[in-house]
Amino acid sequence: MWQLLKAFFEASKQGGSAAATARTSQAEEVCIMQAVLGDVRNHNEMQDARFWDAWWDDCISKGEAGGFMFPMLEAPLVKHAGGYYDVANSNALRMDVMAQFGLRKILCAGSGISQEPRALAQAGFDVTALDLSPKALAVASAFEPRADDRLSFCGGVQRPGGQLNFVVGSILDLTVCPGPFDVIIERRTISRFREQDRSTALQALAGRLGKVGIFLSHCNDGYRKSEKRFHASEAWFREQNWAIWDGVPNSTLAGRVAWLVRSAA
Repeated sequence: MWQLLKAFFEASKQGGSAAATARTSQAEEVCIMQAVLGDVRNHNEMQDARFWDAWWDDCISKGEAGGFMFPMLEAPLVKHAGGYYDVANSNALRMDVMAQFGLRKILCAGSGISQEPRALAQAGFDVTALDLSPKALAVASAFEPRADDRLSFCGGVQRPGGQLNFVVGSILDLTVCPGPFDVIIERRTISRFREQDRSTALQALAGRLGKVGIFLSHCNDGYRKSEKRFHASEAWFREQNWAIWDGVPNSTLAGRVAWLVRSAA
């Protein structure tokens, strides 16, 4: 990612005048960097399957698919019950919590080509992968892990009884995968929506969650200079009076809870 950003900045500087280059401050580069990493899209793009098919084609042609199939993001370890967990890259703690409360049915919303749905299904859960892009889900479903592959999301855990379904559709269309689900996982999808559009997307996903369940929302927050941590979905959950698990569970599961996860990139 940093190599791509460096190339971006170098190309921008070469294309402009020396004076323009001199006026490009470090603060401006940080703002550009945040925009690139955040990858916020307008409403039409977020609902255009052809746009995302082309986006994935470009990503795959550049050899970047692996970083989306098996992302390994920079993120802090979080402490819970005497152990340390990488909640941004691993479902180890989530699987323990799901087992504790008897949660089984999972919706991976906007999952793209990620192999997290497959890993969860191999771990014994009933999983639906929902994405707007037919291209992305075709790639995700066609992937065939080797017998010795340890799909990183679940540490290679394999249990019987899991199911995996791939569904092409919009998270905004409540007739698609209506649920109810025990767990909804959205990883860096809601944060792609413009701020004014996020509440609609969050409401649509929340409408698919059961009366007792976990809504995991994962957001990048690695390049903000403020000491105050940011999460793109947090304000909405708090306005709706959801219980919040910030990084780790901090209460029993008595209703709906928003599990907020952050990573650097």
